Amino acid sequence: MGRKLNYIDYLVVISCISVVLLHANGVFWRHPAGRLWITSSLIECIFYFAVPIFFMISGATLMNYRTRYNSKEYLIKRIRRTLIPYLFWSCFAALLFLTFNKQGQIFSLDSVRGFDYSVIVSLIINIINNKFIGVYWFFLPLFVCYLSIIIL
Repeated sequence: MGRKLNYIDYLVVISCISVVLLHANGVFWRHPAGRLWITSSLIECIFYFAVPIFFMISGATLMNYRTRYNSKEYLIKRIRRTLIPYLFWSCFAALLFLTFNKQGQIFSLDSVRGFDYSVIVSLIINIINNKFIGVYWFFLPLFVCYLSIIIL
């Protein structure tokens, strides 16, 4: 397979820990006051590097994919590892979104009687634009990176 890059392993571990800390720092997005604001802002600033590092790791490990397999295999691997899970979980979230409205009430079957294809088009557009699971924002630029790697 080639020479093992230890620094990438270290970056993955550090970035994983950083992402966990960023997700645990949800109080930052509630804009607290005083010391809590300072602390949460510091955590956010110090560990903000994590996701860009993951993008760089993807680029560094995939730029020479042609030495391991062809472009068709590359695309199949990327689709299996990222696109299919993204679509599955986005559809699952869309199903939950359709089942429960914002107040947590279940939609009645009466509301489905007026069903038309605009609902399906709207669902597809919302899945493509990542409107159901906000923390999946990184998938869309990742897909662009994966496609760009083929060209580069």
